[in-house]
Amino acid sequence: ISNKNVVVSTGYIVLKNDNKTDKRFIKWLLHQFDVSFMKTLGAGVRQTLNYTDVKNSYFPVLPKEEQTTIANFLDYKTEKINRFIKKKKQLIKVLNEQKYAITNQAVTKGLDPNVSMKNSGIEWLGNVPEHWEVKKLKYVANCFPSNVDKHSLEDEKEVRLCNYTDVYKNDFITNNMELMIATAKDDQIEKFALKKGDVIITKDSETADDIANPALVIENLENVICGYHLSIMRPYSKLKGEYLLRALQCKPINVQFELCSNGVTRVGLGVADMKKAQIPLPPIEEQNNISNFIQSELDTIDKTISTIEKEITLVEEYKTALIAETVTGKIDVRDFKLPQVATQLAMVAEESSNYKNRN
Repeated sequence: ISNKNVVVSTGYIVLKNDNKTDKRFIKWLLHQFDVSFMKTLGAGVRQTLNYTDVKNSYFPVLPKEEQTTIANFLDYKTEKINRFIKKKKQLIKVLNEQKYAITNQAVTKGLDPNVSMKNSGIEWLGNVPEHWEVKKLKYVANCFPSNVDKHSLEDEKEVRLCNYTDVYKNDFITNNMELMIATAKDDQIEKFALKKGDVIITKDSETADDIANPALVIENLENVICGYHLSIMRPYSKLKGEYLLRALQCKPINVQFELCSNGVTRVGLGVADMKKAQIPLPPIEEQNNISNFIQSELDTIDKTISTIEKEITLVEEYKTALIAETVTGKIDVRDFKLPQVATQLAMVAEESSNYKNRN
């Protein structure tokens, strides 16, 4: 709905209401018809909708007073639903921040709150447990970038390629992932074949604050090699891949890569800068304990987030059904009056639960 005079481009269709229609009702009506009908009208690569298709479409006609009542009802109900969804999304944001806080605390300070601390000698890291070391990555892992692109050539061997998005969107790389099929030379396969315990990072990004996202190879892979725009970090004996993953997800550590990256339209991370990054290094047994603790805590939070996301999905489905059933007359709201005082958000959850039970 436009509440001011504007000029629109040819990419839009303008519908002007007359004195017989309430434009808020038309808006809600189009919500329903967009989903159930108008998406079937588009033609062409960009699915262009022609005004003639809209003009010749049939819509229910009802008295303007009833249109206004329906619009009032849906404005009121959807505002409550939207507030409920906003609260739930804010909670998810808080839980994700809690995940980062748990990882940062465990990786930089350990799990024992009573352990003796020492100055790490690094300003951004501060104090670390007294028995820990702080090492440059080049001393605890072999770091090297891949040069295997997405091509397929007849004189090369077929491989499964682990690409940028596979790493960016996942914490773990497994055999059952759907990976791209490409080809590579024998020397590339030998050098860039991924092994259990490898940590892969994104070495290029559009922005510096989004670089060096890590993923861990957690099992032996079948014919999978590392693709272009990625680098492999293969830990030596004093470093566990599980711990390195969490260390690289720790903001105080990851920010080193952000500061070292360079570029204009796209930033990149060089091998030398990658190797000089420093990480706190507990004994191997403690690395395992830290990794297990973080995984357990994140699993618990992720389950909570998953439950909240399902609630949001359910409420959004309820909202869609409510709009559809109201504008098509399946719900009679002619006696609806706007309440003086808004009801509690909990009513939304109750209403969506009733909707679930009915379906």
